[in-house]
Amino acid sequence: MRVLGGGARRELAAETLLLIAFAAWGVAIAISLLPLWEGPAPAGQLPGFATKENLDAHAPLRFVLGLIVIPLVLPFALRPLARRLLERRLPAGRYAGFQPAEDTPCRQDAGGTAGWKPALPVIASIAIALWYVAIARDPWWVTLPTIVVIAISLLRVDLRWTRFDWILLPAIGTTVMALIDVTPLAMHQVVIVALLIVFALRVAVACIPSPIEPALAFLVTPLALALQTSFFARDQRYFGWHALAIVAISPFIVRVVLRNRRRALRLLAFVIYPIAVYSYMNATSMLTAEGKPRVAFFEDSHSLMPVNEYLRGERPYRDVLPVHGLGEDGLLDFIGARLRGTAIGDVIAFRATVGMLNAIAVYALGFALTGIAETGVLAFFLWLLTSATTTIRVLPALLTLAVIAFAVRQRRPRWLIVAAIGCVVCGMTSLDYAFYTTLILLLAAWRMRAFRFAITGLFASGLILFLVFALFGIAGDFVRSTFIDVLSMGSAYTLDPFHAPASFVAAFPEVLSALLKPDAFPYIAWVIVLIATAVAWTRPRRRRFEPLLLTGMWIVLAAISYGERHHLYFRFALPALAIAATWIAWRRRRVLAYAMTVILLIVAIPTTHVAVVGWMRGSRGPIENGWIEVPEIPRARHALFSTREAAELRAVKEYVDTLAPNETFFDFTNRGAFYYLTNRDCPIRQVEVAYYETEARQRAVIDVFRTNPNIRAALVPDAPGAYAVDGVPNRDRAPLVWQYLEQNFEPAFAREGAVFWRRK
Repeated sequence: MRVLGGGARRELAAETLLLIAFAAWGVAIAISLLPLWEGPAPAGQLPGFATKENLDAHAPLRFVLGLIVIPLVLPFALRPLARRLLERRLPAGRYAGFQPAEDTPCRQDAGGTAGWKPALPVIASIAIALWYVAIARDPWWVTLPTIVVIAISLLRVDLRWTRFDWILLPAIGTTVMALIDVTPLAMHQVVIVALLIVFALRVAVACIPSPIEPALAFLVTPLALALQTSFFARDQRYFGWHALAIVAISPFIVRVVLRNRRRALRLLAFVIYPIAVYSYMNATSMLTAEGKPRVAFFEDSHSLMPVNEYLRGERPYRDVLPVHGLGEDGLLDFIGARLRGTAIGDVIAFRATVGMLNAIAVYALGFALTGIAETGVLAFFLWLLTSATTTIRVLPALLTLAVIAFAVRQRRPRWLIVAAIGCVVCGMTSLDYAFYTTLILLLAAWRMRAFRFAITGLFASGLILFLVFALFGIAGDFVRSTFIDVLSMGSAYTLDPFHAPASFVAAFPEVLSALLKPDAFPYIAWVIVLIATAVAWTRPRRRRFEPLLLTGMWIVLAAISYGERHHLYFRFALPALAIAATWIAWRRRRVLAYAMTVILLIVAIPTTHVAVVGWMRGSRGPIENGWIEVPEIPRARHALFSTREAAELRAVKEYVDTLAPNETFFDFTNRGAFYYLTNRDCPIRQVEVAYYETEARQRAVIDVFRTNPNIRAALVPDAPGAYAVDGVPNRDRAPLVWQYLEQNFEPAFAREGAVFWRRK
């Protein structure tokens, strides 16, 4: 046996790994043959359970024998093939001038032995066969794809696997969605066909001589994802063939014409990958699947009530209280309403479209932690599968954290000025995110001995923001609202100290099994990050690990949000940190890397994601029953409402239309979205009852009633506990206001859950 550069032991380990894969393939084949053994009970079969159920009594024995024999025989039968895969010689001189990347895992000389890397496609195809047989029992789909991969792998082609081959991941994604659009195959079959297509293309382009890695021939393919987004009409984004054409044709063109490797890598990292991750998130979103956004009266009220007031000329902080931050509570929707019109569907769709920039933010953070673009792509996919969100509250924080990580890793203190500006922007969208991120900025500045850059950036950008607010006459209102009003509301929303997930049903260490369960993983991962950060804090500073340390500290600090209201804000940065740590582990400690990779694969539950993508991609409207449009109300157009809320909205609009044009109502149900949908003025600053719980604020609300005669009605709960936050009735949160309503208003209208009292 030929000895590889790593020694005979490594060669034996590679052969053993491949033989294990062949045995596992035998298990998959045996399971897939189960339908072949099953059949109706033959005539004359002795009475028994099988006969009663009309089953062939020999089927269980045949199945078990197959499950024993095939995995035992297959490794022996395919051992010569395994040796041929691992020992084949490559033709010398094919890639003259080829220089692998510094961290390429398959560095080798042309004409030398190929190592164990050629076995990777075979092992991967067998893993996919095991995945397939867990879903469906079809021996053809379990055997033929792997046979095809084995045949291709035996060709005398130097595939040159490098880290740049992660570009195939978005290529597979766009191929999967295109095949859903143009073929009748089941989703699990679509995945296998897509993998075979991309693998065949990868082998084919490697046959074309070039001094550049074959993976870079796929430079353009991720852009095909953009054709499948909501920016195109329904028939265009579901056409499918245009995306398949880009995937199938562009690699051969790029392979021939691409010569500037450095420029290609910059284009890939800073243009193509960001477009790809954003497009994939958009293409697989519910908004794209249904064509229209869904409306939730309570959640959307925090933004729709303020934007309604802004459209009427009122000012933030002075006339409206944006509790979550100006950007989150109304400003973005205001811009959307100005650009796209006031139909609620257009406003929310604009907000969601901007919120999908979180995909690029996560990519940027993963990229910044290691300086390797591929870790950003992997961080995005792990984030999408575990903790994706379109709220813009997290967007400035993740981008700012990425800038801090970049500044620390590259030792460029001037970038801390950019990060300081980002911290101020964070304050405009979310006060809590701004707090966590600013602390990390100051910590990074201290460890870099660059306080002057951070302080200068914070002071200059903060001063500019204050001057802008002063220009609009709301500087004092901003300070008072942000640092007094909002901060004083904390106790109204505080929950119990800890509410254990359902997976936490055992004591330590048995509870560690919950690590792999989606509801418990963030909690245990946070503890792991806490411990790792505490230990790393005591170690000598190393520039490579500083970004990970600071990101870990941000995750630790963000757990404060759990103490406030059981929010798990830290989970949005966890995927980037986990991928970066795993990537470093692969380069330093392989045993740990194997374990980390397996854990992340299980936590990501990719099969669920694949199923959801197939389900939504096949939809051409609401993917669930009970969601309808309300086109007769102008501002309610282009959106979906639950059947119950649609009926209530119609009832609210019916009553509000009886009021004079300058008259309005008072909402005591935490659903300020009705002001926007009916185009009526909100008479108070607050969108929720909990925002005016103190006696002073309740009396301020009552004063508004006394001084504003245009308040002619009040929308009240149809039951004492209806529309309550945390199960606390609104009448208990604001008893003085409730008492005033009882004394000065009387029942006037009740229909579909909408109850109005009219002013006496």
